[in-house]
Amino acid sequence: MNLRLHNKYGVNPTVFSCFVCGKDVGVALLGAGYHGEAPRHIGALDDKPCDECKKFMSQGVILIMETLTSLGVLSVELVPAKEGV
Repeated sequence: MNLRLHNKYGVNPTVFSCFVCGKDVGVALLGAGYHGEAPRHIGALDDKPCDECKKFMSQGVILIMETLTSLGVLSVELVPAKEGV
């Protein structure tokens, strides 16, 4: 793998999160592939769920609840399916 360094930010590390729940799951080294300001958090890189979400999905997720906090941050909660519901 070749990574061209960004002129200003070097390897340009950033945090990425799960597509489903939004929790931080890893660090991406963007290098010169990202133009503009240095991102600190870019969100999801792909549509693959994290391990915790995969576990919920294997049980059958029936609800994904999104709420906006007082700070303007989106909070996502996964609610697993319950038997008999």
